[in-house]
Amino acid sequence: MKLYEIKNVVTPSWLLCEAAEGKNVHLEHVEDLVYNEGYLGAQKALNYMEGVRRMFAQGEGDPAKVTVKWDGAPAIICGTDPADGKFFVGTKSVFSKNEPKLCKSLKDIRKFYGEQEGLATKLAVALKYLSKLGIGNVLQGDLMFTAEELTTATIGGQECYIFTPNTITMRFQWAAN
Repeated sequence: MKLYEIKNVVTPSWLLCEAAEGKNVHLEHVEDLVYNEGYLGAQKALNYMEGVRRMFAQGEGDPAKVTVKWDGAPAIICGTDPADGKFFVGTKSVFSKNEPKLCKSLKDIRKFYGEQEGLATKLAVALKYLSKLGIGNVLQGDLMFTAEELTTATIGGQECYIFTPNTITMRFQWAAN
């Protein structure tokens, strides 16, 4: 079956974010709906894309909440450890049942990640800067780049910032207002 055939059988005009407001729930890439939900996922993805297209191109339809999901690496978990009130950073291994790897100091980072130099460096940067933000609970987010990974180039006459957080190289131009 072709995508337009899937689209033709769909009656709803929008797929809105099903996540409850205020909750940090997992966001899917729109293209992953096809793999995760099959035919129904393809319908949802096409409805959503059509709705966004109409909203931007034609100014019609219900306003939608448009989100952007950028994948970085590593996923950083940080916050205040309820056991002792100290700030920590780590990877998803902070949730390990055998040996939770909560890094509250550079010594902890070397202990847990000393063999993985690149990861240890990124966690050290995260510890240095995130600890200053007053985060009282536990948060998770992907690290996009550190200063050492950010480069610049002139592309099409515009100065761009370039970084590769995961597998895709991204470039951004800062527009003057």
